[in-house]
Amino acid sequence: MIGGLAFAQQPSAAPPKIAVLIVTGQNGHNWRGTTPLLRKILEDTGKFEVRVTEEFRGAGPETLAPYDLVVLNYFDRGRPELRWGEKTDSAFLDFVRSGKGVVVYHFSMAAFDGWTEYEKLSGGNWRPNNGHHSAPHNFVVEIKDQEHPITKGLKLSF
Repeated sequence: MIGGLAFAQQPSAAPPKIAVLIVTGQNGHNWRGTTPLLRKILEDTGKFEVRVTEEFRGAGPETLAPYDLVVLNYFDRGRPELRWGEKTDSAFLDFVRSGKGVVVYHFSMAAFDGWTEYEKLSGGNWRPNNGHHSAPHNFVVEIKDQEHPITKGLKLSF
């Protein structure tokens, strides 16, 4: 009987948390209100360890090395003094090229006008004369898979 206990399965350790850096400090919207909310949403899942920086200019590869994901809640307002600078731009692009993640949150889609690489990696941009909100309208949301973790418990339509 004792020999059999040696083969009993040990509980597996929890997977390591995903290290997230939220880059904020400037935005066209209320970043002081949204940043803590973004942090809370991520941390409340139990899957993320989140840090926040309000000053990213001058950051290099060593700043990004500990992280798996960068969440941008940042907008440079078209002001050159709020741009990150070549060192940080390069470190950020290398971070993404290495396979790490980036979330371009809301108004960050309007950041860095003219920075082609950023425009490509963000997948879409808000630019003067080339971006707008759609007209307000009502619509119906129809759930196709009620068993999916995101939609579980929601009505079929609302």
